[in-house]
Amino acid sequence: MRPVYLLIFAFLVSIRGFGQSLEDYNRRMYNYNKGDWIAVGGWSVVGIGVSTYGIINSKNLQNKHFHQMNVIANAANMVFVVPGLISSFKKDPTTFDEKETWRHNIRHEHTYLFNVGLDIFYTTLGLRLRQLGQINTNNTEILTGFGNSLIIQGGFLFCSDLTMTILHITHRKHGFDRNVEFTTGANGIGFKWKL
Repeated sequence: MRPVYLLIFAFLVSIRGFGQSLEDYNRRMYNYNKGDWIAVGGWSVVGIGVSTYGIINSKNLQNKHFHQMNVIANAANMVFVVPGLISSFKKDPTTFDEKETWRHNIRHEHTYLFNVGLDIFYTTLGLRLRQLGQINTNNTEILTGFGNSLIIQGGFLFCSDLTMTILHITHRKHGFDRNVEFTTGANGIGFKWKL
C-alpha cells in the first residue's frame, strides 16, 4: 500500500500542482513589491524634475524652499528605490519553500508597517514645521516651505506603504494561510503546503 501513496505523491509533484501554487503565490508577492518600487521611483523622478524646475524659476522664497525639500526627500527615496528595485528583479521567489515564503511575507508586512509609522512621523514633522513658521517670523519661508514638502511627501508615502501593508496581509491571509498547515513534531515546527 505504501508504494501506491508514493506513486500518487510523485504524480502530483510531477504535474507541478504543489510547486506551481507556491510559485504563483511567491511571484505575486514580489510583483506587488516591484509595482510599489516602480510607483515610488516614478514619483521621486517626477518630483525631482518638477522641483528642480521650481527651484530655478521660483521667485517666492517659500516655494523655493518647498522645492528644495522635495528634491532632498525624493533623492532620499531614490536611495532606497534603486537597490530595492534591483533586488526585486534579481531575486527568484519561485525557489522559496514554505518556510522562506512565510518568512519573506511576514518581513514585508513588518517593513511596510514600520514605514507607515515613519510616514506619520514625516507628516507630523511637516505640520510642526509649518506651525513653527507661523511663530518664528525670521524663518517663516523656510519652515513653511519645508513643512509643506514633508506633508506632501509623507502623505504619498503613507498611502503607498499602507496599501502595501494591506496587500501583503491580505495576500497572506487569502493565499498562504489557507494553503499552509503548521505542524509540530519531534523535530520541531514545520509547514505543509496543501495540495
